[in-house]
Amino acid sequence: MVDHRTSRRDRAARASGYGSWKEFVLRVRNTTRCEDVAVRWGGLALKRAGDGWLACCPFHPDNTPSLSLGGRVFYCHGASCDASGDVIDLARKLSGLDFTGTVLALAEDAGLPVPDIPQARSRRRPAVARDVAVPAAKPSSTGNGPASWPVALPPDSAPLPVAGRLRVHATRRGSSISFRADSWFEYRSIEGVLAGLTARVEYGNGRKSVLPVTWRTDPASGKAGWVLKGWNGPRPVYGMQRLRSISRTSPAIIIVEGEKTADAAQRLLGQAGWAAISPSGGSKSSERADWRPLREFARNCSARLSIAIWPDADERPQTPGGESRLPAALSIDRIMSGLTAAFGGKGSFCLQVNCRAVLPPDGLPHGWDLADAELAGWDSGRVMRELASARAWTGEACWDADRWTAPGPGCEAPVEAGQHTPRC
Repeated sequence: MVDHRTSRRDRAARASGYGSWKEFVLRVRNTTRCEDVAVRWGGLALKRAGDGWLACCPFHPDNTPSLSLGGRVFYCHGASCDASGDVIDLARKLSGLDFTGTVLALAEDAGLPVPDIPQARSRRRPAVARDVAVPAAKPSSTGNGPASWPVALPPDSAPLPVAGRLRVHATRRGSSISFRADSWFEYRSIEGVLAGLTARVEYGNGRKSVLPVTWRTDPASGKAGWVLKGWNGPRPVYGMQRLRSISRTSPAIIIVEGEKTADAAQRLLGQAGWAAISPSGGSKSSERADWRPLREFARNCSARLSIAIWPDADERPQTPGGESRLPAALSIDRIMSGLTAAFGGKGSFCLQVNCRAVLPPDGLPHGWDLADAELAGWDSGRVMRELASARAWTGEACWDADRWTAPGPGCEAPVEAGQHTPRC
C-alpha cells in the first residue's frame, strides 16, 4: 500500500531540490540551532554556560535558568520538567505547530527552499494543558495570523524598548512576549518619522540574530502593537534621518552593512559631514531596500551626491564548489543593483551620483567592518584616507574569480542633460 502522504512530501521535497522529505528534515535539523529558536520563537533571554546556553524554562514556572541549550539539542534540568529533545522538538513546544508545520517554518526562517505543502504551513496541534509561565500558542487560521496583519507607521504613543526589553507579538508563539535584545535600532525617515525597529541579539564568537519588528494591526480585534516580523514590501533604510544634517551643496553618504556598523561609521565620519546608512538585512537584502528617498534627496541637492560603499570584509567560502566571487565586491554589486534600480537605471544614477567603493584589504578577520575599526582605534582621519583611495564605480561588476577588476573611468558629469552618455 502506498503512503500517499509520504509520497506527497517526497515529491514536494524533490521539487524544492532535496532528495527526499527525510533529507529535507535532516537539512533543517542541521542548519538550525536551539539558541536561535529560543530567541526568535520564544523571546528567551540567554546567558552563556560553558559551550552552551542557559535560559529560564518557558514550560514550567522557573525563576532560576534551568533550560540548557547546546546547538542541536536542549533539555530542562528543573524539578518535574521533562522538556528535552532536538531543535525541531523545541520549536514545536514553543509554537504549538505540528511536526510538518514546524519543519516548514524553520526552513523558511533559515532561508532554505521550502517544499510546497500548503495545508501543513499553519496547522497546529491542540494545546497541551500544563502549568506554564508563558501562555501557550493560540491557534490562528491560515492567512489571518500576525504575519498577514497590515503594517503601519507606529503612533507617537508607541512604546519603545526599556532596559533592552520590549513587549512584542511573536508570530511563531502566537502570543505576546517580553523580548530582550542587546541592541535596538530605530528606523526613521529623512523627516524623522519612526517606521519600525530591529533587535540585535549577540551570541558571542561573532554569532548574532538581527530581527525586524514592525507595527501591525489585528483586523479582527482592531488592536495594534509591535510584531516580531519584518516589512511586507520595500524595507526602509537605516539612518536616513541623518541626511537632514548634511550639506546639500556637498552631500556625502557612506553605505555600510548593518545598523551597528552604520552607527560606528556615523561616529567616525559625522563630524566630517558624512551620513552613514545601511539597508535592512545587509547587502543581501539591498535590492529590497527602499532607496527612493535617497533619489529624491539627490534631486534636491545643488551638487552631485557623493556615495561611498564600504562592505564587510567577509572571507571567500572555502567549501568545494563555493562562491568564487570576492564577497566584499559582490556586496558592492548587490547594493549598486538596488541603488541603480531606484534611480531609474545606470544612466540616471550617474547623472546625480558620484559613487566610489572600498574593497577591504586582505588579512582582516571574517566579518570585519567599521565597528571593528572603531574598536581598534581608527579615527576620522584614517577612515577618510581609506575613502580617498576608494575606486570609482564603473557600472560593471567589480569582481572576478580572483581579484578586484581594474578600475575604469568613473561617471562624468554631463555637459547637457539628455546628451550625456555615461560610461557605466
